[in-house]
Amino acid sequence: MVNYKLEQIKAIEPACKQKLIKAGIENTMALSRASKTRVMRKKLSEQTKIDERRILKWANMVDLLRVNGIGADYVSILVIIGIGSMKNLSCADPEYIVQKMAEVNDKKNIVKRTPLVTVVNKWIEQAKVLPRGLEP
Repeated sequence: MVNYKLEQIKAIEPACKQKLIKAGIENTMALSRASKTRVMRKKLSEQTKIDERRILKWANMVDLLRVNGIGADYVSILVIIGIGSMKNLSCADPEYIVQKMAEVNDKKNIVKRTPLVTVVNKWIEQAKVLPRGLEP
């Protein structure tokens, strides 16, 4: 998994990024390590005063970064279109993902180029076989 600074993750609001950084969570690897289990997410929630469900959402999002070819910008778009977890990705329709990613990118101009169906198919195949990255 590529490690990104929290500033690069558009799906996490600036105020929450600051709370996470204050708690020692400065990048996606640290967020992944601190949110692997329900107990860990509860502890992080108590420490940051961020809702545990929101932390779970981010943990799932960061887990998607384990898929080869998915970076911070693609993750941001995937979350916008409703693909916010490895489970969502593993059973998604690749053509739907490509279409929706293009629509979002046309409006928000997040990436230079959206992925082809063949690339998204590879993402989906990886999502099906990668071991679980966190507990629900």
